[in-house]
Amino acid sequence: MILLMHILSALVSVGVTTVVFRHPTTKRLVVSYGFIIATVVSGSALIIENPAGMLRACTTGLLYVTVVTILTIATYLRVRARQAQDSSTLPR
Repeated sequence: MILLMHILSALVSVGVTTVVFRHPTTKRLVVSYGFIIATVVSGSALIIENPAGMLRACTTGLLYVTVVTILTIATYLRVRARQAQDSSTLPR
């Protein structure tokens, strides 16, 4: 059951992160964080449950975390830049 949840959260996480990158908002970014956390937690549980397959799992997991983190950081920077731009155009 954990494996199924892990696979689904990872696949949904990649999709959500891609959508959030294309259409960034703070709320969507929080949803992306949630899926990343769910994937890492379920992956950690799987490694604790079956340490024998750790090398292959960790290699794939690190690739996933790297790609999703890079996209999430880029999205965060885009959201912050948009917020800074919006606040600088407000009348004082």
